[in-house]
Amino acid sequence: MVDIINIHHLLSHSACVIEYVDFKDFDQYYASVHTTSDLLRYVAQGQLTATPNTKFCYSGLGYIILGALLENITNKSFKEFLKETIFDPLGLTNTHTIHDCFLKDLVSALPNLSKPYIFENRKLLEELSINLSTAFSKACVISSADEFAKIIHSLFHKQLLTSASFNKMITPYFEKAPGANCYSGYGLFIHKDKNHHEYYTHTGRIGGYHSYVAYIPTQETCIVFFSNKMEESVFPDLNALTQAISQKDGK
Repeated sequence: MVDIINIHHLLSHSACVIEYVDFKDFDQYYASVHTTSDLLRYVAQGQLTATPNTKFCYSGLGYIILGALLENITNKSFKEFLKETIFDPLGLTNTHTIHDCFLKDLVSALPNLSKPYIFENRKLLEELSINLSTAFSKACVISSADEFAKIIHSLFHKQLLTSASFNKMITPYFEKAPGANCYSGYGLFIHKDKNHHEYYTHTGRIGGYHSYVAYIPTQETCIVFFSNKMEESVFPDLNALTQAISQKDGK
């Protein structure tokens, strides 16, 4: 796998590696906190689902590998790197990267943290057993909507990337599905409205947490939706709203 997969494949979701949550022993592995080295050794058993760079194949595992690579290159933890290069320069005080514990261990340290909930047997239950160490760089940032919007605005105003890297980020590489009119970039998805204007989105979920983030260049508008219970059903409505805003004349 190492010989044929490169950084472009991982960033564009075209590496075609199986998700580690599908490993047979994942439930047992998930029960403990792990270091980045432990996690990297564990995910190394992943197999390919197709030939890399031939199709879109969403993979959180790819972004875990990228996080481990970043730590190796910078000689800093993922947490330290994001704090020093993004969070502190932007003056963010409610945004954190935490990947060395279970969510339940943060409740007392972060009193303003919204607890996630899931539906089980028609009951709404707290879901505090999320293992942030296995989520690592694919899903370990805790933030508020206003601060995350600040990150997105800074990203699209080219304050966080060079122009060359930014252009690679918003380049469409693979269509998510035939006729979807949605393409993978680097860490985001690229859409076109009926006026052929591009806008960018990404969704996320872990445990009971769900998120939807969009940036609309024609309006210089960012949409950030965070939920602490199962809300996937609202994603189509949010995307329709994003498209409508993108098609609006003027700012």
